[in-house]
Amino acid sequence: MASITPSPSVVWVLTDDRPGNTTQSVGLARALGWPHEIKELHFTPLARMIKRLFGPFAATRRGVDTARSPVLAPPWPDVVIAAGWRPAQVARWISRQSRGRTRTIQLGRKGGHVAGLFDIVITCSYFLLPPHPRRIEIAAPLTQVSPERLSQAAERWRHLFDHAPHPHIMLLIGGATARHCWDSGIARHLGEDVRAFARAAGGSVFAITSRRTGQEATEALTQGLGEFGQVQHWHSHQHGNPYLAYLALADVLVVTGESESMLAEATAVGKPLYIYPLPVIERLPRLKTRLKVRLKDWTVAHAYAASGENGEGSQAQHLTGRFSRLCIAWGIIRPRRDLHELHQALIRRGGARFFGEPLEIWSCPSSREIDEVALKVRDLLGFSKAPSPRTPVLNPVEGRESGNKGVE
Repeated sequence: MASITPSPSVVWVLTDDRPGNTTQSVGLARALGWPHEIKELHFTPLARMIKRLFGPFAATRRGVDTARSPVLAPPWPDVVIAAGWRPAQVARWISRQSRGRTRTIQLGRKGGHVAGLFDIVITCSYFLLPPHPRRIEIAAPLTQVSPERLSQAAERWRHLFDHAPHPHIMLLIGGATARHCWDSGIARHLGEDVRAFARAAGGSVFAITSRRTGQEATEALTQGLGEFGQVQHWHSHQHGNPYLAYLALADVLVVTGESESMLAEATAVGKPLYIYPLPVIERLPRLKTRLKVRLKDWTVAHAYAASGENGEGSQAQHLTGRFSRLCIAWGIIRPRRDLHELHQALIRRGGARFFGEPLEIWSCPSSREIDEVALKVRDLLGFSKAPSPRTPVLNPVEGRESGNKGVE
């Protein structure tokens, strides 16, 4: 355990244009209770070129669009919190500029897969990354959902479901990813399935889309839901978003299975959750992509094979396993996410089930991993207790309501 030192007086939270990154880093800052300043960074195409050249080891602000981003200059913060590979570059640069005085906390798979580059890394177990003394492993991404924010949203939007029959079913929709299919046909089928789900229980459906849903799929979903559903359309720069109120006031939640952050937000509420998996893309379109995926899966399979850990197997198997583990630990190979393992972890906790079973309201605990993570972070950094709450320094986006933001 690190020696106890005074609580940090200056904390920077580095964000980018990825909402899933922002909700994790800001959520952790709030849970820690330290006064913090949000630095909303914008990047140029140079950031991606730097990533290709230096990978996770980049430590620079050269990719930052300085005309659109806040000034990064001394006095340097005591702690920097970041999520995503672009903010990770800047976080490591700040630590170097401060001669190592600034402590770095990195969240997520992109940027945090090489744990030794930061003071603390927080990643999910379904990322299939190796254990490390500086790594805190969690079941699902961190969120900004808290009992206080849910209560405030419920009060503000208390008439949201007026006169709608119970149970109120909240449907959270993501969309297409590199590994999951999503189109108008799938969206219509989803709407029809959830409509039948609600009809059998005599309830009503309230759906909310995300930026990955798409206009055509949203229209098809609306047709599939028919008279049983109301759809809240996602728009960029949306203000007055009732998303948290939907979570707070719903009786049952249905979430598409590819959206990690929406699943995490749903489990944080402590209400029955039904996971609706989207179809997996069976054959990737490009040969280069297929070869890359096969290499990753082969490396993971050999890195965590039982023969590499219990003394069984040939010398060649031992050497292959050790080499594979080193490739992952050094960031040469970054394993693919195992979303099925995420689903199973949520189900094992007792708060989630796969969609397809009859609707049932059961008692399930809310998942507040973030509180445990905050305690571990304070302990690892040597800060024994959270300071008294103070009003943090905010940027304009901090005052917005949390929305349905997938990790992409």
